[in-house]
Amino acid sequence: MRCYVVIEQKVKSYDGLFVTLSNGNTNAARTLFWTAGVEGVIISGLAPTSIGKGNRNSVNAFIQVDGYENVFLLAIVGRNDFHKVSRSGT
Repeated sequence: MRCYVVIEQKVKSYDGLFVTLSNGNTNAARTLFWTAGVEGVIISGLAPTSIGKGNRNSVNAFIQVDGYENVFLLAIVGRNDFHKVSRSGT
């Protein structure tokens, strides 16, 4: 099983087997998770300095909240910028 994260693209169509993106790329995808225009909810108790764009808490590649060793965030409340370091194009 593989998981691809695609950013800055819109989904044009999905037929249950293939997803077509706004850039024209078509990829096989029996399962599709799609989010768009989501704004996070500020979590009380976490430092305001960890809050980034869209009210999402900044996390690293291990989903740890920036500035915390034992606090992890899943789903859309965590914003990561580590994907900007390197893109393989796949």
